[in-house]
Amino acid sequence: MIDLNFFSTPVFGYGSLGLLMACITQGLTMFVTPFYLQDVLKLTPTFMGIIFLVPSLLSMVLAPVSGAMTDRIGARFLLIMGVLILMVAFLIGANLQVDSHWILPTSLLALTGIGSTVFNTPSQAVMVSSLPKEHWGIAIGIINGIFGLGQMLGISLSGIFLTLAFRFYSGDPATTPNPGDTHVFVASMNVTYLFALGISFVPLLTSIKVKKITFTGA
Repeated sequence: MIDLNFFSTPVFGYGSLGLLMACITQGLTMFVTPFYLQDVLKLTPTFMGIIFLVPSLLSMVLAPVSGAMTDRIGARFLLIMGVLILMVAFLIGANLQVDSHWILPTSLLALTGIGSTVFNTPSQAVMVSSLPKEHWGIAIGIINGIFGLGQMLGISLSGIFLTLAFRFYSGDPATTPNPGDTHVFVASMNVTYLFALGISFVPLLTSIKVKKITFTGA
């Protein structure tokens, strides 16, 4: 069903790798942050729901803008800018404390929403446009699969890193992450965000390779 030769096209291959890594970091953020907000900062579920609306609203508003800018100036600048914004968000996450103000994790989520939108829209456009027009439908299907795989891996990997870090800081090799042990949990969460920051260098490098978008099938 899928022609693997698509991935031999440099733009599509590099774009797939970069998009996958970016989606992993986004899935990681959405998995770890609620535990911190609810069990460490003791925010109410209602307030948490409002906070988590921020990245969705920003994505909804900025997606058309990002698409228009991709048509206007090309994808490369937006891709690099999107990754850099995500990296700033993960730096905030890596420095959160037990008593941090709620505005910091809110800023983290807001920057994640902005960075994801600025990155994802041109990433999809440049990947699709790198293939002949008759393959655009398949390309979109692959991209949707990458989104799903990235989110799944983000949740799984964040759970693994959070558990390993929690066991290291607690000194108990058999324990599982417990937000009730706030200091150990937050230290473990910081390490998990550092992991997200580390793998963000992959989409940064793949974005640097992208030149101005050209719709080959038009």
